[in-house]
Amino acid sequence: MTALEAVRLGLAGLFLLAGVGFLVAAAVAVRRLPDSLSRLHAVTKAETAGLGLFLVGVALTAPGWKLALAGFAAWVALAVSGASAAHFIAETVLRDEPAGRDAPARRGGAAGAPSPRAGSDAP
Repeated sequence: MTALEAVRLGLAGLFLLAGVGFLVAAAVAVRRLPDSLSRLHAVTKAETAGLGLFLVGVALTAPGWKLALAGFAAWVALAVSGASAAHFIAETVLRDEPAGRDAPARRGGAAGAPSPRAGSDAP
């Protein structure tokens, strides 16, 4: 093994470990964060970053460029679909979740302002 191969494999290992770290952080966030919007934000960001880092590590060890290209295409698909799905889920949560302590701040109102649902008959 040449010095260049050793550096390439070392970098690949670092990218793989960093990617796995982000994916584990996303999994922990699903369990630990208090509300659904926080969980959704943490998972979409950490999952996309984790998979991207992991795929860079795989590309550095791949024998050819076709595997790296397929991994990049999968990452782009995940980034686009994950962002779209998170947007639709967040809209549904904001529409259907009962107004809580931090709901007005999430909806763009001032902290401590009454909820749009509180005391009004508006839909």
